[in-house]
Amino acid sequence: MLVVAGVLVLAQLALRAWLLSGRTYHQDDFRLIGRAATSSLWSPEYLVGRFDGHFMPGSMLVAGILERLAPMNWTAVVLVCLLLQALASLAVLRMLRIVLGDGPRLLLPLVFALFVPLTLGAVSWWAATLNSLPLQIGLAWFVGDAVRHVRTGDRRSAVTGWLVLGLTYCFYVKAVLIAPVAFAAVAVLLRAAGEPRPLAAAWQRGRRLWTGSAVVTGVWALAYRSTVGGSDSATGTPEDVLDLAWHGLLHAVLPGVVGGPWVWGHEAGSTPYASTPGVLLVAAAAVVAMGVLWARATREGGLLVCVLAAAHSFGGLVVVGVGRTTELVGSLPPLALRHFAGDVVVLALAGALLMVLPLREQVPPAVEQVRAALPRGRARHVVPVGLAVLFVASSLFSTVAYRQQWESDRVGDYLATVRTDLAATGRSPMLDQAVPADLLWGLAAPDNLASRALASLPGSPGFADATDDLRLVDDQGHVLPARVEPARRVTAGPSPSCGHAAVPGMSATLPLDGPMIAYDWTAQLEVAAEADGVLTVALGTGRAVAVPVRQGVQTVYVRLAGDEGTELRVASPTVGGTRACIRSGSVGLVTAG
Repeated sequence: MLVVAGVLVLAQLALRAWLLSGRTYHQDDFRLIGRAATSSLWSPEYLVGRFDGHFMPGSMLVAGILERLAPMNWTAVVLVCLLLQALASLAVLRMLRIVLGDGPRLLLPLVFALFVPLTLGAVSWWAATLNSLPLQIGLAWFVGDAVRHVRTGDRRSAVTGWLVLGLTYCFYVKAVLIAPVAFAAVAVLLRAAGEPRPLAAAWQRGRRLWTGSAVVTGVWALAYRSTVGGSDSATGTPEDVLDLAWHGLLHAVLPGVVGGPWVWGHEAGSTPYASTPGVLLVAAAAVVAMGVLWARATREGGLLVCVLAAAHSFGGLVVVGVGRTTELVGSLPPLALRHFAGDVVVLALAGALLMVLPLREQVPPAVEQVRAALPRGRARHVVPVGLAVLFVASSLFSTVAYRQQWESDRVGDYLATVRTDLAATGRSPMLDQAVPADLLWGLAAPDNLASRALASLPGSPGFADATDDLRLVDDQGHVLPARVEPARRVTAGPSPSCGHAAVPGMSATLPLDGPMIAYDWTAQLEVAAEADGVLTVALGTGRAVAVPVRQGVQTVYVRLAGDEGTELRVASPTVGGTRACIRSGSVGLVTAG
C-alpha cells in the first residue's frame, strides 16, 4: 500500500507542477516581494509588521530568504511550493498510517486529501501557500503525534508536538484550531477502543501534550496581541462574519467534498472564484446528506465525527472572518478557496475515524437491505474504488477549469516585458509610480509603488522620487519617454539671471500661479547648480524630497505624492547642499511622450 500511496503523492505533485506552470505572481505576492527587497530580513517591521491582520513571521522569513537567493524568480517559487506540498502530503500520509495502519483503507482518505479542489486557491498563490501548506503540515503532524502519545505514552511525541505547534503558529492564525482537532480525534479513537469515558481518558493520557500546547498557545497569543492585535481594526459585524462562514460552507466546502465546483468565475486582478452550478450544489448536498445518514446509521459515534468536521470548517471560516473583516466584500473571499487547507486534513481525518469506529449492532432495515445488495468478497472493493475514481475525475475537471481561468491573466506578459525594458534602460532611476491595479490594487498603497512591487527585478535602474530622465512604465510593461503636463507653473523669480536662488542652509519659496489640491503630482524644475549636491523640494507643507543635482544646468523631476499647496519650497542642506538657481518650473501630471 505504501508504494501505491507514494505513486499517488507523486501524481499529485505532477498535477501541482502543471497547475503552477500556468501561473505567476499575483497581488499580495508583490507585497511580499517588495517588503523582502526593501527591508532588513530580521527586522521586526518586516517579520511582524502590518499585513492584513496576519501574524506570520515564518512566512515572511521564507519569502525574504527566497527573494535574496532568487529575486523575482517564479521557477524558484514553484520549487518551494512543490517542496511544501510534498511535506504536507507526506504528513497527511503519516497521520493516516498512525490512525489506520498500512492497510488499503487508508487510500480512500488519502486520495481525497491529495486531489480535492478545496486547496486550489491555496497552492496556486504564493502568498496563500506560505500560510496554507505549513498549516497542513503542522495539523497533520500534530494529530499524528497526539495519537501516538496517547496510545504509547511516548514523551518525544509530546515534545515534537509542542515544537510543531509553535512553528505552525508562525505561519497562520488558524493553527489555533490544531490542538482542539487533535484532542477530538484522540477522544474518538479512545471511544472506538471501548473507553467508557473518552474525554477524561484523552485528557489524562495526553495531559503532557495538552498542557504544553496551552503554554505554546498562550505565548503565541501574547505575541499576536502585542504585534498585530488592534493594528488592523475590524469593521465587519458579527453578521458579516457569520454570513461569510455560512456562504463558505455552502458554496465552497459542500461542492468541494464531491470534487467541485467545476465552474469558476474570474475578473481582472482577482483570483478565480467558485461558481458552482446549481445541479452540482444539489447533488453535493444529497451525497453529503446520504454520507452523514450512513455514518450515523452504521457507526457508533458516526454522527459526532461528522459534526466535528463541520464545526471545524465553520470555526475556521469564523477565524478568517474575524481576522480579515476589513477585507470582507460580500461573501466572495471564501470562494477563492484559499482558506481550506486545514479543512482538507480534517475531512480526511474524519473519514479515517469513521473507518475505525465500531459498527452498530442494530441498523435500520433500509440500511441492512443496502448492505445485502453490496458485492461480497473481493468484489466489495468495487464500490469504494468506483467512488474514488468518480471523485478524482470530478476534481481533475475542476482543476483543469481552474487553470484555464488563469490563462487570461496578463501579469506574466507584463513582467516579462518590464524586465526586458528596464534592463535596457539607462542608469538614471525611474520616477516612482503605481503599478497597474491587476498587479496590485491601489488599496495596498504604498506597497503598490513600483519601487516596492518591482524592487527585485534584476538589471533594473530602480525607482526613486526624483530623477533627471523622465520615463514611465505603461500598463503593458513598456518603458516610454514621458513629460509633465503642467497644471500650475512657477512664477518668475526675483532675479532675471537666476530666477529663484537656493543657498546652503536656507530655503527658497517658489510661488505657483494657482493652488494645488492633494494628489500625486510631479514637479519639473530647470536647475543650474554650482556643484554636485542635493536639494530638497516640497509642495506646501508636504514631505521634502531629496533631489540629487549635478554641476551645470539640468532638468529634474520630483514626485510629490499626496501633497497640496500654493508654492514649492526648495532648500539646500547645510551639509551636502549646493548653491543653485531654479530658473523655471511647473507642477502637473506625468504622461507618455
